[in-house]
Amino acid sequence: TLKTNMKKILLISAFISAALMSCTDNSSPNKEESLELECYSRSSDNTKNMVKDFGMYLYSQTSGNNYTGVSNPVHVVYNDGWSYPQILLSEDIATIYTFSPYMETTDCTSLNLSLTNQTDYLASTETVTASKTNPSVSITMIHILSKINVTIDGSSSCQVKLLSVPTSAAYNLKTNKLTAGILGDLTTNTSSVLICPSSSQELKMVITYAGKQYDYTEVAKSYEAGKEYTFNLTISDNKDLVIDGDIIITDWTPAGDYEGTVNEQ
Repeated sequence: TLKTNMKKILLISAFISAALMSCTDNSSPNKEESLELECYSRSSDNTKNMVKDFGMYLYSQTSGNNYTGVSNPVHVVYNDGWSYPQILLSEDIATIYTFSPYMETTDCTSLNLSLTNQTDYLASTETVTASKTNPSVSITMIHILSKINVTIDGSSSCQVKLLSVPTSAAYNLKTNKLTAGILGDLTTNTSSVLICPSSSQELKMVITYAGKQYDYTEVAKSYEAGKEYTFNLTISDNKDLVIDGDIIITDWTPAGDYEGTVNEQ
C-alpha cells in the first residue's frame, strides 16, 4: 500500500526559496527540490530592484481567513542573507499580498500610511497564489504614492514645502485603494515630495532657494500613483520663477507637462 504525505515549504524573499519535501513509504527515499522565486520593483527601463524589507499576508482562498499556520503579516528582510519564517503549503490555495516596508498591522485592508516621514510605500497589485502543487511565486511591487520634484535653473538645491495636502492615508491591499486622510503641511529638506495620488489636487508650494522663498500654486490637477512630476523652474529678470513644465522621469512612470510662474515672497 502506497501512503503519500506531501508538504511544501514556501520561503518568501526578494529572491525567495521554496523547499518541496515529499515523503512516501520505505520503498521511496525522501526527496527535496528547491525552487527560486522573486520579489522586486521595476524601474522605467525594466530593471529589477530588490525589495529588502516587506510584509506578506497569506489568506486561504477557500475560507478567506489567515492561511493555516500563518500569523499575518509575515516579515521578510534581507541583511547579508534572507531572514523569514517557513510556511507550509497544502492543497488549499493561498492568496498572497505584499507591502513594503513592513508594518505590524494584522488587517491588510487598512494599512495606515504617514506622508510626514516621506516613506516610499510599495505594494503588490496583481493577484498572486500558491499551493503545494504550485509553490513558485513571483511578486512585483509598485509605488503607491505620487512624486513631486522641483529644480531651479537646473539645480535641485532647493527645499519644497506643500501646504494643505493630505498628510496621512489608509491603504487596502486587497482592493489597491488609497483613501486620503487629514490635511496639513508637508515639509522636506529636499526638492522632492511624496504625495497622495488624487484625481483633483491643488498644490500650494513654498520653495526655498538661495536663501529666498518663492510661492507657487498649481491649479487642481490629477496626480497618479507611481508617477513622477518634475517642475523645472528658471528665475526671470523680474525675479519671478518661471516653470518650464518639463517632466523628468527616473525610476517612476512618465507623467504630464506643467507651466506657470511663481513669485518671490
